Amino acid sequence: MKIFARKYSILTFLLVFTIHLKAQENNDWIKSDISTYRQYLNMQWDSLIDEGDQYISKGIDYYYLRVRLGVACYMKQNYVKAIRHLSKALEFNPGDQFAIEYLYFAHLYYGDDFETKIFAGKLNPERAKELGIKKSFIEGYSADVTYSFSPEKKIPAKAGTTTGIQQIPRNFKNANITLKQMPGTRLKLVEGYTFLYKNSDYYNKTTSADDFYSSYIFQNQIYASAVYYIGKGWQVAAAYHPLWVSIPVTTTTGNGQGKKSFTSYNNLSNYSFSGSISKSFGYFSLGYTYSGSELNYYQQQQHAFNLGINPLGNLNLYLLSRLIVQNDKTFPDTQSVVVGETLGFKVNRHFWAEANLMAGNILNMSDYGSYIIYNDVNALKFKSGISLLFPLKSGKLISIRGSYAGSESNFSDATINNTIKYSSVSITGGISWNL
Repeated sequence: MKIFARKYSILTFLLVFTIHLKAQENNDWIKSDISTYRQYLNMQWDSLIDEGDQYISKGIDYYYLRVRLGVACYMKQNYVKAIRHLSKALEFNPGDQFAIEYLYFAHLYYGDDFETKIFAGKLNPERAKELGIKKSFIEGYSADVTYSFSPEKKIPAKAGTTTGIQQIPRNFKNANITLKQMPGTRLKLVEGYTFLYKNSDYYNKTTSADDFYSSYIFQNQIYASAVYYIGKGWQVAAAYHPLWVSIPVTTTTGNGQGKKSFTSYNNLSNYSFSGSISKSFGYFSLGYTYSGSELNYYQQQQHAFNLGINPLGNLNLYLLSRLIVQNDKTFPDTQSVVVGETLGFKVNRHFWAEANLMAGNILNMSDYGSYIIYNDVNALKFKSGISLLFPLKSGKLISIRGSYAGSESNFSDATINNTIKYSSVSITGGISWNL
């Protein structure tokens, strides 16, 4: 009888304790609902976020709490946290149009083309029409023009019987147009065309004479890439970038006043291709790119590792770090390591600024998934720049970029030391717009 009474007392205590915990949980739930709803109505976003996170850490979690937290984070422009809370709200209430609309805008302002497209497709057609969302195969265009110049430097003649050639650029002009397409919610296509016109000074040493002259290089490039969105932040991409270079060949005949020079052009076909995979983890992203190329008569293999960080959960501050490891199958093979850093931040509501730096032996190298190719015969040692980005209400973005670079020019015969260090300045103006 005493054993039964003891067991009965324990069961009674556990039952009362459970009821007490349940009542306390209900009280906390009611308190959280009343408090966060009041803060939501009064637009007290900071206190709502702090208090809401505390309730979630206690295990209190439901649709209205998540959606209020999502809106609060969205209003504070922390789109990473907004997406996290609003996605959880959809788990409680699948198909909820309120959460879907905020998720659409959060992904849009965070620059995620794929998730923006996915949530645009989940909106009611009437609401999508009210928001001005249009279904379009062509998503946007961009165009830019670059002018670069180098302070004039003379190439000294070298004694001896060794033959070879050396060049220093004077200036070049570069024009590019790019088209972006999204035939579906998970596929993005990018095509581009670039024309380059370059003026350089040349030193051509033959067994009989030292010739100095100026000539031009013409270069045509086509770029094509496809990016597929696997889901949950995973993307895979492939790109191909062929280019055709018209290289001047100058022949000199005669001597003295009868000396004449004739310039013809050899056409050189080069290419670069790449495959990449990347994953977004919210505040940061990781990526790897493999590139193969044939530039200036040699073949190259390249591995690039990318780390992107958005510490504020938006595009008001971002950092992109790159590490590129390249093997150039020259004779003998050369190994190069290049590092790159890009820091971008919002200056005010009118424009953003970017600062970037690359350093290393940048020669016969591809960057940004073969979008940019460094195929000058001279090695680029470093490149720094500042960009100003001006977004317009019409969806257009105007950009002004300036860069300063340091390079080295060498005689084509590596046994002859005729190294000349020189610098160059580039100015680029561009416009892009989304449809």
